[in-house]
Amino acid sequence: MIMNLVILESDLEKFLKKMDSLNKKLRKFSSEIRIISHKRGFQLFETSTVDINFPVIEYFLEIPEKNKRENTEFLGTLSFTSGVPMVFSNTDKYSIHELYKENSVCDHCHTSRDRKKWFFFEENGQIKQIGSTCVLEYFGIPLEGILGSFDSEMRAFNLKKVDIDYSSLDEKEMESFKKYFLSSNSFIPASQILGILNYVTNGFSKGWEKGEEGTSRIVKNTIFNPMADAELRKVVQKNTEYEAQIETIKSYWTYKSTYSNDFEFNIYSNLYSGTTFNTSVPYKNIGIVAWAYWKAINNSIKESTSVKEKSEEATSEFLGNVKERITIEGTIKFIKSFPTSYGYNQEGESYLYQIITDKGIAKWFSSKDISHDIVWKEGVETDESGYPLDYVKTVDRMRAYEEKLKNEGVKVTLTGTVKYLETFKGQKQTTLTRCKVIKL
Repeated sequence: MIMNLVILESDLEKFLKKMDSLNKKLRKFSSEIRIISHKRGFQLFETSTVDINFPVIEYFLEIPEKNKRENTEFLGTLSFTSGVPMVFSNTDKYSIHELYKENSVCDHCHTSRDRKKWFFFEENGQIKQIGSTCVLEYFGIPLEGILGSFDSEMRAFNLKKVDIDYSSLDEKEMESFKKYFLSSNSFIPASQILGILNYVTNGFSKGWEKGEEGTSRIVKNTIFNPMADAELRKVVQKNTEYEAQIETIKSYWTYKSTYSNDFEFNIYSNLYSGTTFNTSVPYKNIGIVAWAYWKAINNSIKESTSVKEKSEEATSEFLGNVKERITIEGTIKFIKSFPTSYGYNQEGESYLYQIITDKGIAKWFSSKDISHDIVWKEGVETDESGYPLDYVKTVDRMRAYEEKLKNEGVKVTLTGTVKYLETFKGQKQTTLTRCKVIKL
């Protein structure tokens, strides 16, 4: 009889020991289990967030069909529960309690000792009383059931992986899932780990937090998050920046064969197999690998920001001297409003605008919404008293400019007095006051 089963690679030693133990017993029946072939591979399991691959071995076994004692019938059992004998009968030919012989020896191992359970058989017309620890060797071994126990978990996961409802798992059940994967040397695609890292570190810009509730733990918990929404899985699954991120990591952690300390050795052992960069991450080692990923990309972001700031500092200029009245051309944009006791409107708000020119950047703190000035500079038809002929249309135009100022900005020419000069994040900025839009 041919049997096919798939076992976890981490169960291999236990599986081979069981095979050896079974064959020792089967040889008493002049038979044994024979391995026809085996091959290694990976089994995919989908959590609510990521895909997990764990190494497996597929076996084809030839198992003996006749491993039971011939001409033997199982009659029943007698067991002692709290010292009280209880009978299970599988025959009408005998009363099991009458077959029981006190202080008898096991008819298989021929030893005499106190036993809590006895099995009774009829072999070639003779009654046999067998101890519970000897019954498998005496009567026969349920090979499919024993070997199948190595495969049953895998089959259960295969059945569940498509339609399992993670939201229904309680904390204890979720922990059992984690332990299962931890014990199976599971692997997770690097692209999905990077997707989770991007999610939990705000685009790799957030600092790495240590400790039990640190970034490493958050990453692991996100993998097994039963409440993870579809949007998060979509972000993790479709990491469009994966290839660029891997190149950044390989550039930072350039392959080498000598290491300055054990920590560095562990990093490179996880990132590379020989000279080849690993595209899957062992779940057990996610902590150190995730940190190495974050370190490389976070460092790249910092370097890019530094280069940008130096570039802006080199190309930006101050637009005048303090107290000087200047005229500039550029795109003015609304930045924010904030409460102040000197505000122009009833709510007491002031407004911060930014004017981007070819030479540099200016800031203007104004006590009024300049969309009003822009509309009037553009032109408004009024009556003799100066009131707009079409008030509603004028208000609509102001609101349209309010939106434009918040988005792409408005090209203007304005005059203003230089209040002070400063450098912010490497960029030279000129702060103006008493500004007036003179041309659109």
